[in-house]
Amino acid sequence: MTNTCGDDSRGCALANASVELIEQTHPGRKVALDTKIEMRRRLRALAKATGARKWEELGDAMMLLIEGGYLTRLNFTCGSGPIQHAGTVARTMLDAYGAKKKS
Repeated sequence: MTNTCGDDSRGCALANASVELIEQTHPGRKVALDTKIEMRRRLRALAKATGARKWEELGDAMMLLIEGGYLTRLNFTCGSGPIQHAGTVARTMLDAYGAKKKS
């Protein structure tokens, strides 16, 4: 697994592949898309497991937070940009959607 805060990190390899492989039928593009679809499915399942209202929406919001984290890392040094607030934002989203806290 790549360290997303390492000096050699270039963000999400799958997103980068999708940008570079412009042919919709390229096999690499399908791998990237299938992996992102699975990531979305898992995030939605996790959101549903919390008992959150609109769990599909919450799962998608969490995916956007993760994807945005990869991109902002390219412009800000690790820990100094918007990503430093990702935990707080995630907790705020969980609260807003009525997710149950673990006891």
